[in-house]
Amino acid sequence: MSTAPKSYITPEEYLALDNQSELQNEYVDGEIFAMATVSKNHRSIVLNLTRHLGIKLADSSCRVDGPQCRVFIPARTAYVYPDVLVTCGEEQYLEDSEQTLLNPILVIEVLSPSTEDYDHGKKFACYRSLPSFREYLLVAQDQVSVEHFYYQEPGIWTFREHLQRSDEIGFKSIPAALSLQSIYEKVPV
Repeated sequence: MSTAPKSYITPEEYLALDNQSELQNEYVDGEIFAMATVSKNHRSIVLNLTRHLGIKLADSSCRVDGPQCRVFIPARTAYVYPDVLVTCGEEQYLEDSEQTLLNPILVIEVLSPSTEDYDHGKKFACYRSLPSFREYLLVAQDQVSVEHFYYQEPGIWTFREHLQRSDEIGFKSIPAALSLQSIYEKVPV
């Protein structure tokens, strides 16, 4: 039994669809991936991260954005929607549209069963191709667990795992730190 070949979608076709859609879709290597509905824990963690980082970065040149911000990754011809991202200094947009960001420094993904492998693998590889990208957090929603990756030099990333609510993440690329207690505030895990 043969399977039908996947049809290639151009970036222009994707953008036309995504700009008209009420749901978010990601695009990587000619394929569109519909974003799954998220759980209450997922939403709470994203809100906690956005709020606490926003407060900590209020007096800096950094800006926090949430899951409605699309990022373009030119080296992979990918359009993705991180759960939370931070930019510092001047934000750069694709074609000055302010719809598609080009230069996140920190990206945070809240893991879901359907996206965990993608977030660890292909999506992380896409982010690493961005010159501005320096830090990546993967946050579990079903247990207290945060994986922290940060850039050291070309080809070298350092990994730290945080498993206790009392742990604090000291960011390397932004002037802030966050406790896991603040990330998991009012999240029953």
